[in-house]
Amino acid sequence: MLEPVVSLVNGVKTQQIDIQNRGMAFGDGVFETMRLTQGHIPLLDLHKARLHVGIKTLGLNYSEAALNKHLAQLFSIINDSNIASGRVKLIVARGQGGQGGQGGQGGQGVNPSPDAGVDVSILLYASQLAAWVQPAVALKTSRVQLPHNVNLAGIKHLNRLDYVLAAQAAMPAENEQVLLLDVANNLIETVHHNVFFIRGSEVITPSLARCGVNGVFKQWLVNSVIPKAGLQLVEREISRVDAEACDACFITNAYSGLTPVTAINGHLFNSCEKLNAITGEINQILGDK
Repeated sequence: MLEPVVSLVNGVKTQQIDIQNRGMAFGDGVFETMRLTQGHIPLLDLHKARLHVGIKTLGLNYSEAALNKHLAQLFSIINDSNIASGRVKLIVARGQGGQGGQGGQGGQGVNPSPDAGVDVSILLYASQLAAWVQPAVALKTSRVQLPHNVNLAGIKHLNRLDYVLAAQAAMPAENEQVLLLDVANNLIETVHHNVFFIRGSEVITPSLARCGVNGVFKQWLVNSVIPKAGLQLVEREISRVDAEACDACFITNAYSGLTPVTAINGHLFNSCEKLNAITGEINQILGDK
């Protein structure tokens, strides 16, 4: 397993965290996985915005000022270490205290947080980054389905057991990603990516009103790329039959960018002019960023 080159807990360099941390005990927290390139994080404002939605949803006490302070510390370390590229994981979890579902004061254990009630961990993994458009993969659906929960839909919370079970059940090959459906048999996302389909001049992506993660790259694509490519975005429920009627498919996340999809459960998709228009816009806007 890849070890982080930098590990911070509440601003202190350490890999220790309080064993009573509620993020570890209950998945009581949120996180962001971000791409580091040329010493900065692309789409950082969108990451921060989604993080704060999750913080508000869970009622965590973590201010924007505290987030900016922690990020400034991280960037200072990055600059001093000459780390050019990699992956950053930022975790905001409720700290220790409280039994069962009752949240306690938290932040009182190892390296207490200045924002009472939370423990903030930042992990930096150094790695060589691929381009923003990846080699194509196939998707394979899992028999494990995502439950509906409108209270948590959209946020990136720490409890990922549905995704762990889905990946274990599907057992994907090396060039496959696991595609998850919800309990209504609608396509939602992969374990790590949002999913899009192209049909004619429409780019269709699943509704995440009841489950799923509202990806940062997805948000950027919807607002900044798809309109420039001259395409119309449609967000709605998508069945497997709907998907098979589409011309092309691709998946996205903020670390690896866009990945074309060759097939879902053996049903083949083609590359198309519209997909090429989207990838062209991505490369033009982000380039080496």
